[in-house]
Formats: sequence, structure tokens, C-alpha cells
Amino acid sequence: MRFQNQPNAICTNVVRNIFMRQIRLLIIVTLVSCTTSVRHGDNVTADEQKNDFETFVNLFNTRLTKIPDNYVKEFLQVDTIQFDTKNVWTYEVVKFSNEITGLVYKANCTAGGLCEKLTLVTFDKLGKRITEFEVGHNYADYGSSSELTYSFNQDRLELKLNESEVLEADDGTDKEQVTVDTTFVYRVNVTTGQISKD
Repeated sequence: MRFQNQPNAICTNVVRNIFMRQIRLLIIVTLVSCTTSVRHGDNVTADEQKNDFETFVNLFNTRLTKIPDNYVKEFLQVDTIQFDTKNVWTYEVVKFSNEITGLVYKANCTAGGLCEKLTLVTFDKLGKRITEFEVGHNYADYGSSSELTYSFNQDRLELKLNESEVLEADDGTDKEQVTVDTTFVYRVNVTTGQISKD
């Protein structure tokens, strides 16, 4: 009689152990999900967005720091066809006002020759992207080059474009170098973050 009840006791112990493991697993999953913030689309709170944005902005305190892919996609929204997202770097933080922050990043183009671009992106204080504007580049290939540089004076943005081209003579030798310098002036609206020609 004793041996007949033993399989039932063993079976009962196995079922109880499995049940207890399931309960423990359920408790752990519940605890983890309650302590981890939900980060899907509209479920991100304003405080979470602001904290994430502040972490992102702090990267720009050191020039030429590689920007992680998740920030490149979330905040900068870089065109992955024109630019290699693995080569996007911090360049400069510009605080236009308490409401508007500008971040300048550097990206290497996917074109041949020398191809790099500096882009200013403006954000509101919660990290909402407002607009972007090319503020610098360095393009060079055989016989021609284009360099765009920038400077800020409060909300004033000045761009200087230097383009040069080597013209060939009829016999294929270098004839002369033609250089053109142009200056453009823009304003960053310290309330809206929009950029317009001055």
C-alpha cells in the first residue's frame, strides 16, 4: 500500500514545485514591469523625454564624440541615404534662450572624395525637434572644393561660403584657379527656434 501512494506523492511534489516556480516567475516579471518605465511612442512621459534629451545634449559638451545610433534616429533624424549614421559626431551646443537649444553635429557623406557636413538642429526645452539647417560643409574632389563655415553672435548666424575650381587649359593642364567668396546672414528665432534669412 505504501508503494502505491508514493507515485502520487512524487507527482504531487513535482506539480507543486512547477507551480511554485511559475508563481515566482510571475512575481519577478510583475515587479520588473512595474519598476521599468514604458518607452513606446506616446507612452513616454514629458519628464522621461526631457531627461533623455538632457543626456543627449550633454554629449555635445565634448566636441567630436560619436553619437549613439538611438539618439541619431530619435533626435537628429539623419537622412541615412545621404549620411552614414555610424559617422555622426557632436560638434557644438548653442543655447539661444531658455526655450530653444541648438545642436550642431558633423556627419560624413556617403559620396566619394572629401565630403563632410555640419548641421544645426533646433529643439524646444522638452527636446522636440523644430528644424535643421546646414551651417557648414567641406566638399572636395579633383579640381574643385566648397567650404562653408559658420559663426554665431547670439541669435545671429553668419555663413561664409568659399568655392574654388581649377580650370583646365585646352591641353589638359591646369590653367587657373577661380575662387568665389559669399556671405549669408540668418536669424534664429529665440522663441520658436525657426531660422530665417536676415
